[in-house]
Amino acid sequence: MPPDPEIDRDLQNAIDAAVSYLDGYRGILGRCIVTQRWQLDVLPPAGRVRLSFPDVSEILVQSADGEDVPHRIEHHQTGAVICTRRGLPLRIIFTAGFGPPEAVPVAIKRAALMLVAHFFKNRGDGGAAAGIPAEVEALISPLRVWRV
Repeated sequence: MPPDPEIDRDLQNAIDAAVSYLDGYRGILGRCIVTQRWQLDVLPPAGRVRLSFPDVSEILVQSADGEDVPHRIEHHQTGAVICTRRGLPLRIIFTAGFGPPEAVPVAIKRAALMLVAHFFKNRGDGGAAAGIPAEVEALISPLRVWRV
């Protein structure tokens, strides 16, 4: 029997929804799951820029014309802070995340699988109507970044 393209599409949608729910700045974890490269163009009024991710590794700070800018980095539990001259437009290119997929904590992998199953099972009612399983919240809670 050939694969059902509708099931394949629904499964991919469930995977995409689970990743979207967990990953990145807007994800519930408030952090990158696997290594991702980000670019931020800003004009920091106080000469300080807070990167909203923990687990930041490589950071490149440039002026708008691509020249390297002298800076200092402060690492905090909820993210890095870039300190430089006041009022200078900056391009900040940085890498954030736990690393390659094998470096992602098991709790996040398990939560992602549970979310995929949840969204796939509840696809007929939009998935969100059934709520997020409490087990998922329990697995990810210690790994969430809380912004204040």
